[in-house]
Amino acid sequence: MPFYAYPLWFVSKSLVKPSIDGNQVLIEEYEIFLADQRWLAIDDNVFSSALNLRIKHKIKTPDALHLATAIENGCTEFWTNDNRLNEAAKHLAVNISQTISH
Repeated sequence: MPFYAYPLWFVSKSLVKPSIDGNQVLIEEYEIFLADQRWLAIDDNVFSSALNLRIKHKIKTPDALHLATAIENGCTEFWTNDNRLNEAAKHLAVNISQTISH
């Protein structure tokens, strides 16, 4: 089962468009998908790591929190299509765009 960090951000971001469009089927599919995930905690270590990532890589706070949560919880992969996050994630990075195109 995949692990996702920062559940409120992910939920709010993923449900905006289907909610605006009134797409109840997609909202329900997201809710089923999200209910099956294991959510990772954000503690003081994560916030400290996120601060360091922001300073070193000049990434935005939500991105830094997401990556720091993965790092601090021992995740083995960090999937993204954001080149700055790929660089910051180093050995954890899995570029979604490259994975899909190959």
